[in-house]
Amino acid sequence: MTAPSDLELRRNLSAPQVALIVALIALTAALQLLILRAYVQVDGTTQTFSDEAEALGSLSNSQRETLRTLNAVEALPRTRDLADLRLQRAVLQRHLSWMSAMAGRQPELLEQVPAVSEPLAEFDAALASLSDPPSTGEVEGVVPVLRDALQRSEVASRVLYGQQEQRLLASTLAALEARSQFQRLLLATSVLTIGVAGCLVVSLRRRIQADFGLAYDALRHQAYHDALTGLPNRPAFTERLGRVLGSADGGAVGVVYIDLDGFKTVNDSLGHQAGDDLLVVVAGRLEQATRPEDFLARLGGDEFTVLVPGRPDSAEPIAHRVADLLRDPVTIAGQEVFVTASVGIAYGAQGEDPEALLRDADAAMYEAKERGRATVERFRPELHERALERLQIVSALRTAIARDELRVHYQPIVELETARSTGVEALVRWAHPERGLVPPCSFVPLAEDSGTIVAIDGWVLGHACADVAGWNAAAATDPPLSLNVNMSARSFGDRTLVERVATALSDSGLPAGLLRLEITESAVMEDPVAATAMLQDLSALGVGLAIDDFGSGYSSLSQLRHFPVSQLKIDKGFVDHVDSDARDASVVRAIVTLAHTLGQRVVAEGIERDTQRARLRQLGCDDGQGYLFSKPLPADELLARLRERAPSMSGHGNG
Repeated sequence: MTAPSDLELRRNLSAPQVALIVALIALTAALQLLILRAYVQVDGTTQTFSDEAEALGSLSNSQRETLRTLNAVEALPRTRDLADLRLQRAVLQRHLSWMSAMAGRQPELLEQVPAVSEPLAEFDAALASLSDPPSTGEVEGVVPVLRDALQRSEVASRVLYGQQEQRLLASTLAALEARSQFQRLLLATSVLTIGVAGCLVVSLRRRIQADFGLAYDALRHQAYHDALTGLPNRPAFTERLGRVLGSADGGAVGVVYIDLDGFKTVNDSLGHQAGDDLLVVVAGRLEQATRPEDFLARLGGDEFTVLVPGRPDSAEPIAHRVADLLRDPVTIAGQEVFVTASVGIAYGAQGEDPEALLRDADAAMYEAKERGRATVERFRPELHERALERLQIVSALRTAIARDELRVHYQPIVELETARSTGVEALVRWAHPERGLVPPCSFVPLAEDSGTIVAIDGWVLGHACADVAGWNAAAATDPPLSLNVNMSARSFGDRTLVERVATALSDSGLPAGLLRLEITESAVMEDPVAATAMLQDLSALGVGLAIDDFGSGYSSLSQLRHFPVSQLKIDKGFVDHVDSDARDASVVRAIVTLAHTLGQRVVAEGIERDTQRARLRQLGCDDGQGYLFSKPLPADELLARLRERAPSMSGHGNG
């Protein structure tokens, strides 16, 4: 068994262990306080002993004074002067005072006080009996009493001094020894406390270092990995690609760029959570399609990349395997979802710029989308020209309105039962000064990506309302034509949409009831709550609302009842084979039935054959539009055609 690493040991320091160490520090600190308190008491006792020693010294001095007085008494002259007697008596009184003072601090000494106080009392009595002046005989009679008092006092003080000196010496030595022991205990506990605290500091330092290392690893992982799928992200992929291309022994490397087709529809229809779930499933399938030596990453959104080392053609099989695996349906939120992938491939070698190689793969992916999606394309140098062309288109779009380069074309909406034109749909065209008339599919997606679509939608709305209002005012049609105008998801999400619609109606004079705004199903389902509020505000203006390309998303048909919609437009994908495919016909029948139940009219888009029109009439569809009736026409051509009888338009073909 191998020993755990230092990092593992640091990580093993648990919270209970830390708590135990802190408790030990607190315990040693409390012990130190107790020892310190006892030390203070011992130190105070030692000071008391010092005071007693000082008193004992005073007693010794008094004893010596008593001895000197006793010697003086032996030489007293036989006179009748009482002054000397009283002087000696004062010495005896001072001696008694010192003994009494000591007895006050030590009660056990009280028994020695009478040895001095009683002779002193006898001497005072003898003095009181003397005459004034005393006779020589009286003085001689008092001197022995004084001598006896002094002798007894000296003996008592000598005994007392000896006893107290020994006791004081023993007590002082014991106190000093105790103080020394307490000092050693304080030193030992201080060292213990410092040691335990040091261990805690070292342990905490190691724990902090370990936690910092873990946090750093987590932050680095977060910085270089996608939070949703767990795959490496764009910075990680670019870094890896740069290392491979910069390696001295690096060979050819392929970059596979993957973009999901139809992901926005799923995300908008079923919600962002469903979109996230789909991305997780896709990431799992991509991992199945790649090899261990490949480097799979999510760049963001619905875009993935694979770094494929090896031969120049090593990325081709992986790209096709990815495309095949993603064709299988996925069940998300109880709904079977179909998504495909447009895949681009670019190859590089040592010394190339990683960003340039990634850009080449991206350009190949866009080529795959333009070629019909769900395909794999390899980068070619001419794709750079197309990318530059897209950039130029976006730049030119920003000034197209100011240069009056936009045009509105109109396509009739025909009542299938009577073949009568009941309305028109306004469709934008771009009259580019160099490219000529640019079709919507070439610039509308770019306008949506760049955000210029909001201004374009507003321009089309204003011009179309003015055109149709003018036609109706001139009685060019009878009854008056209605107008359908497309609103992009960006425009529908713009808070000023209601105000802009009201302004267009006011400026043109077009009755609100003749205007229908077409919103795609995916735009409505992106945020149903906000969409309902917007639709209700538009409906309050009197404007009709139509759901365009219905059936292309993943919303439930029952959700229609929550929206104030007056018209459904069936997606062309269901109309293409409605006359030959029973399943498409069943879908159309279900849509028509539900729409009629909700009081909505149904328009079929992309009708090109009489058999389609007949089948749609049979299924109950109300209106239709498509090349069978008319292609989109400029305003003047459409106006001329509308003046003809509607039945004559029915056999126009698909021109």
